[in-house]
Amino acid sequence: MIDFGLTERFDSFLTRQIEGGRFKNASEVVRAALHLLERQEREEEAKLEALRRDAKTGANAYERGDYTPIADDLALDTFFGDVAEEADKR
Repeated sequence: MIDFGLTERFDSFLTRQIEGGRFKNASEVVRAALHLLERQEREEEAKLEALRRDAKTGANAYERGDYTPIADDLALDTFFGDVAEEADKR
């Protein structure tokens, strides 16, 4: 069994959850919090994996020369304007 302390703020929150009838005891509150933390960790890891995959896709495209060179601010504005138009069509 793990023993831990809570700040006054979290202790009050935990007490309100029990008194409000949502949970029967402190263990239920902690289990619910841990489930949420576990889900958040999985979601963050999935996002990181997607970013890694997309970065690799971009790096591979760059190595193949499959990219649009942008020489100045006007070209950059035009490029993003075109991207925005395509996004609006979807």
